[in-house]
Amino acid sequence: MAMALAGPSMTPGMLPAARAAVVAPGPEQLEGPTWRPLLCPFATLGAALGTGSLRRRCKARAGNVRMQACLQSSPTGLKTAPDDVEHLVSGMGRAVKEAMEYMQRADDGVKPHLWKEADLILIGPSRSGKTTLAKFLARLGLKVANYPLVPGEDVPQELLAFDQRRIVKLTTQAAQLKVIREERMRKLGRSKSKYAAMSSIQRELTWVSTFYKRNFPRWPMIDTAKSSLAETAALVLGQLVNAGIDLRHVEASVSSLMS
Repeated sequence: MAMALAGPSMTPGMLPAARAAVVAPGPEQLEGPTWRPLLCPFATLGAALGTGSLRRRCKARAGNVRMQACLQSSPTGLKTAPDDVEHLVSGMGRAVKEAMEYMQRADDGVKPHLWKEADLILIGPSRSGKTTLAKFLARLGLKVANYPLVPGEDVPQELLAFDQRRIVKLTTQAAQLKVIREERMRKLGRSKSKYAAMSSIQRELTWVSTFYKRNFPRWPMIDTAKSSLAETAALVLGQLVNAGIDLRHVEASVSSLMS
């Protein structure tokens, strides 16, 4: 696989700073490819999302914390905290369900007319981890489409017209992509293919890089071969935050799971 599910662990004391980074990154965080303030919470979140019902885990972990916050925020101290917790968890559950359904409909470049509903679009060469990453982000409530770039093929006009702040450019390493594609070909019963040849892959990655520079020059590429799945998700959200896109609904999902 291009991305692993594991990542460094996070201690409770690190959470407040991580939450603050989601809402208001400081000047030192606005450095494009080096910005990684969400690394630790997302590494832990990757494991949290691996098992059990998201709604059940949110409710179990968020209940006491959210109840206390609701009571403290009420002038009389008599606010109905359990109802607020249930409303929060129910809303998160609906958002995740809708995002997962959207991700499946908009996978692999199908139905570009759906992209107007997307929170972001992942683009990159075939087998660079787009679908895996889209599924991970969808489980945080983000509607994610993805589109595979193929040298020589014209991209849909919907992609070129999409908000560039919300387009995430993925790449990978040629050697790792070769291994992944060779395995894919073996499963299809094909021992040799230009699709998995190193020379073809190197030319393809060069073409992808040139395409990015020509059409989407503002944001850096994210190399999925150099980061775990959680770290890659952190870089994606870092780009969105740096672009001024409101991600408070995602921060709520992270905080509820990890409180």
